[in-house]
Amino acid sequence: MNKLTPSESRIREKEINSFDEHWYIDTQTSEIRHKPLSVFYKIIDFFWRKKHTVADLYWWSVKKWDSSEMISCPNAIKHDNVPIVGFPRKHQMKNGWTIPTKDFKYLYEGPLVDETGNKILIKHQSKIQKLVSIFSQLRPLSWIITLIIACYRYRNEISDLWSHLSNAI
Repeated sequence: MNKLTPSESRIREKEINSFDEHWYIDTQTSEIRHKPLSVFYKIIDFFWRKKHTVADLYWWSVKKWDSSEMISCPNAIKHDNVPIVGFPRKHQMKNGWTIPTKDFKYLYEGPLVDETGNKILIKHQSKIQKLVSIFSQLRPLSWIITLIIACYRYRNEISDLWSHLSNAI
């Protein structure tokens, strides 16, 4: 394995720390889960979902399982160069560990397979798909801007309608 350059090492450490902020290990159910979001972060998540790569999951789990708190638990994920159809390398869950299906939306650039070899996450983003993803995340913002422009454009009609409604009540 090639040794990482200092800049690559800093990038990997940043990705691991970001993953650690958003994910946790549930040892009672043997699951790796996305942390629950507060109301404020649910709104932010609706517009701009923070996603991580499956490789980030792998490197985070390697670091977690090397720590003293997880030494008694078997490692949750491994990767190898044994290909599955369409991918040169795979990441595989093992030792009974799983990720809830609802949390797959926070991961991309698989593949991730379960212990039996069944594909459970194969979502790879090419550059054009990343661009489309950015535009789809900006779509709700465009709706809000359109609504504001329409309210500004028709402000006189809205105020007349409002005065008629307030008089009727």
